[in-house]
Amino acid sequence: MDALLSQQMQTAVVCVSAKRLQSKKDAALGNVLVQFEKKTDKHTVFKARVKLAGTSIGMDDDLTRLQQERKNAAWADFRAFRSQGIRTQWRAEKLFVLEGEHFVEHKVPCL
Repeated sequence: MDALLSQQMQTAVVCVSAKRLQSKKDAALGNVLVQFEKKTDKHTVFKARVKLAGTSIGMDDDLTRLQQERKNAAWADFRAFRSQGIRTQWRAEKLFVLEGEHFVEHKVPCL
């Protein structure tokens, strides 16, 4: 984790702990929970996340288990929109789709 933060993102923050949330078998696709020494370190990392563009690494901010489930449920729709060239964006666990000039929340059934 420290190598990613210092080399890829070019930040000088202290990572107190990093814990994988999936089993080692699912490690390549898994989430990692990271704890920083200071709140400002977290903000620094989130500002620098644009440097991860073009990689397979993404970042979410403090999602609860329910929020993670909602985001995972909308993930297939997100990929479908993107493959069709439709602009999308995430706001916490909610998926928004560009309709005209404004982003509108995409409702996922069952959650």
